[in-house]
Amino acid sequence: MKQNGLPIETFIEVFIEDKLEEVKDKPQEKPFYEAATTEEWLAEFHRWLDSHKDKNYLVLPDEAYSRENIYWRNLMEIDCYQTQSQRQARLRCANRGGDDGA
Repeated sequence: MKQNGLPIETFIEVFIEDKLEEVKDKPQEKPFYEAATTEEWLAEFHRWLDSHKDKNYLVLPDEAYSRENIYWRNLMEIDCYQTQSQRQARLRCANRGGDDGA
């Protein structure tokens, strides 16, 4: 198979060499996180926030973030992976407000 009168292998070599030269001659830009000013970071962050306005995310009530709810949820998750005696020891510890290492 020939492209522009050249064997395909030669065409690909020339194409790749041309692209490599373009990249080599192009000045390297710093990534955004290195080059951006505080104002640019804030503007980009606000653009990102605005891009999520139309999403239908579940919003949890403030109570969901209370210490009691967080620890009770963790206790229940841990509970699934423990034996009966480990669960009982964990619950006794939780009721006392300490940690017995169970």
